[in-house]
Amino acid sequence: MQEQKYAIAIDDADSDSRLLASYSGSGSRILQQEVYTLMNLQLAATPESAVYPSPKDLATSLNDKYTEVKARLTDTDTDYEIEAFEFQRYQPAFPASPIIIDVTMDSATFSGKLSNYGWIFVACVELANDHGVPTPYQILHGFDNRNIAVPSASVEVSQPYQSFQIYVENLVSLTNYTAYIIGGSAHPGYPDPMDAKDIVQISFYTQPANYGNKIGRLFS
Repeated sequence: MQEQKYAIAIDDADSDSRLLASYSGSGSRILQQEVYTLMNLQLAATPESAVYPSPKDLATSLNDKYTEVKARLTDTDTDYEIEAFEFQRYQPAFPASPIIIDVTMDSATFSGKLSNYGWIFVACVELANDHGVPTPYQILHGFDNRNIAVPSASVEVSQPYQSFQIYVENLVSLTNYTAYIIGGSAHPGYPDPMDAKDIVQISFYTQPANYGNKIGRLFS
């Protein structure tokens, strides 16, 4: 009996299918379809998780959970070893304070750079509704200090010490704002933000609707 394997690529599916074709002496062909699914888990600790296991420890602990998984997924490969890789925490810094470079009636553009790879986050809060400086995690998620969503944006810093622009939309014309700016690490999905003392604040005023794209009045 001669065996040949054929791989079928399925771009829009989560499972990978393979067909095994067997040929007997009479020329008949038997097809058997084998389907399996690979799961990629990304675990992250909460901001105040000092008393909880690290994401790496949680991922490694899954190796002891095969009995529970196999009870629900009978085809689970219990010989597969789960490898966990720990992302080293780091906090980039601002080599120079971020600046505002343009203001229109409904948007503002900022420029900033980091000392390492990572992200820059900006959250703009109306001065009339500003009840204090948000935490770094609130800025990261685009919230004010009451956890209310505000106009915000972010940019990935793919080159240290190089300036990147952050464009914030959906502002209200003729309104005073405070922009809160923070940097974070390149951790995928869960950047480690700078400390609260490193938050940069920039005050600005948006233009009237017919003013065009000229720079607005800036206050520091």
